[in-house]
Amino acid sequence: METKRTIDTILVKLREIVETKKPITAEEWVDAALFLEILKGDENEKLLQLNMALAKKRLELRRAHKTATDAEIELKTTQEYENYERQRLRIENIKELVRLGKKQAEVRKY
Repeated sequence: METKRTIDTILVKLREIVETKKPITAEEWVDAALFLEILKGDENEKLLQLNMALAKKRLELRRAHKTATDAEIELKTTQEYENYERQRLRIENIKELVRLGKKQAEVRKY
């Protein structure tokens, strides 16, 4: 039975290649970039949901504090903020891998 392709399976595969010091072919770069770009939509959807949860938490904290600054400081200590930031950074990493994949594929053609 074939495993479902996900962002995580692609990232694990790329990590294994890097850790074993095996060169990544142009085809592997293009495939990885293509699949990551296609699957990134799910990650964007998750970020949107986390952003909404963070906004609700921000409102809750703003009502409990006298200043917006105090509310923002406390917000950055919450699980909602951590979850949002982790997902935002994950998407940034995916975007960078896609960009690098395209560049590597171009360079390795020559």
